[in-house]
Amino acid sequence: MEPLDRPTAALHRLLADAVAHGGQATLDALAALTYRDVHVAPWPAGIPGYRTLVNSQGTAALPIFTELGQLAEAAGRFGWLAPDGSVPSAELNGLEALRYAKESGLSFVVVDITSEHSLELPHHLFDDLVDPSLRKEPSGLFNLQASRPSSMALPSRTTSAPSAGASRLPRSTPPAAPTPLSSLIDGASGIHDDGLGEAPPAEGNLGECLPSTALNPPTPAPSDALLDALEATLRGYPEVEWACLGTMGDGRRALGLRVEARIRQRVQEIANRAGLAASPDALPVVLLDDPGHMRRARQDALVFFPWRRK
Repeated sequence: MEPLDRPTAALHRLLADAVAHGGQATLDALAALTYRDVHVAPWPAGIPGYRTLVNSQGTAALPIFTELGQLAEAAGRFGWLAPDGSVPSAELNGLEALRYAKESGLSFVVVDITSEHSLELPHHLFDDLVDPSLRKEPSGLFNLQASRPSSMALPSRTTSAPSAGASRLPRSTPPAAPTPLSSLIDGASGIHDDGLGEAPPAEGNLGECLPSTALNPPTPAPSDALLDALEATLRGYPEVEWACLGTMGDGRRALGLRVEARIRQRVQEIANRAGLAASPDALPVVLLDDPGHMRRARQDALVFFPWRRK
């Protein structure tokens, strides 16, 4: 990619801070996005609007990009390139992009989805921002805090969509009414609505849990049935930020997980369930903590959760 100009580099730092901390940092990043132009991927000629992504639960998102290099990388991986290899693109003001997502009934806007600073913005954060009656202060400046209802509870953090690497990615579909997100499950409840019944006891150690390590592309390539089973399991654990499948240095295929560092009481339980989902094959779990290992996983492993192509 081309070297970043200073404003874009500053925006990327804001996005990375939002991914790491959520709360006010997310509001700061959202406010910055409304002040600048962003890039989107248009549908081919004859189809109005802009490309969307859909996760395994049928929830739709609008991907937006802070620079053309980010869009070009996503276009190559998602199959958005024109027949001549060029990258179709359109430019919108950030506020216009948010308005498009609201008017299209999309549940998320995802910023720079293939990057390390990729950020998901749920619709409740921006629905009111696109209402013209709420966008102006007497000074004429957009005031994000003033436009946010006091009843709007911010999440303690914002879960980021993983960078996709050379991965199995979200499918791209024409605009449609999204299926609402399932309610998040209480991280301490131990209740899982994934059709697998009671969680196996952690002391059974059905799944091997390993420290952070580099992951290569998975060999052999995983089946759709395996990915679907793993997704069904991981949806019951909101502490899992993203997941991938790869091959460790010893040649074994492994499930790589990025798990919220403050909520790791159920890591062995997750490993157990992943082992059941992959049965009869063994599938150890690698906790991705090292920044180098995470970058390697995004580049080389198959990232499939929470967004993937079908």
